[in-house]
Amino acid sequence: MYHKNKDIRSVRSKEWIYEALCKLIDQKDFRSITVTELIKVAGVGRSTFYRNYDMIEDVLIERLDSEFEKFYEYIFTSEQVKMSQLSPRLFIPVFEYWEKDATILEVLLKADLVNVLNSTFDRYIEMIINKYPLFELTAEEMKYSTVIITGIIQSVMVKWIEGGRVESARQIAKIIAETAFKDKTHQV
Repeated sequence: MYHKNKDIRSVRSKEWIYEALCKLIDQKDFRSITVTELIKVAGVGRSTFYRNYDMIEDVLIERLDSEFEKFYEYIFTSEQVKMSQLSPRLFIPVFEYWEKDATILEVLLKADLVNVLNSTFDRYIEMIINKYPLFELTAEEMKYSTVIITGIIQSVMVKWIEGGRVESARQIAKIIAETAFKDKTHQV
């Protein structure tokens, strides 16, 4: 678990730790990184690390949570979400957001922490579905809708990132609409 410290020294130290971890992940297997080498590269003390984190994975989880909070805000300012009908076009803002900067997602994939990414997507997509006014679903529909939507987004997101994010957000939404939904009538 990470500890929320908002004072300027903690924020700065957390940034140094995150940057050091990213460098180390580029050089070696995530599971072989130790706190000792992380704090050495970050230039912070052991007590600074443990004041902010319980374990190394928490560094990435905190950054991912922070990015997903911004993602959640972005989704509800998107024009596609303001539309009055449910449509595969709703996938556009999801991929538009990560099209701009998917660094934390790339780092998680390098670290082989897809499970962390998946659980975070599950949580935030469920929050989005619960907040979105067009999703007037029964409890049973909600249960399966969340799994279907998050499954599509997670799987496509991982493939897209592994492929270097070559396709645009609109191209990805079109691929989803035409393949997963077998719907060539929706314009994206």
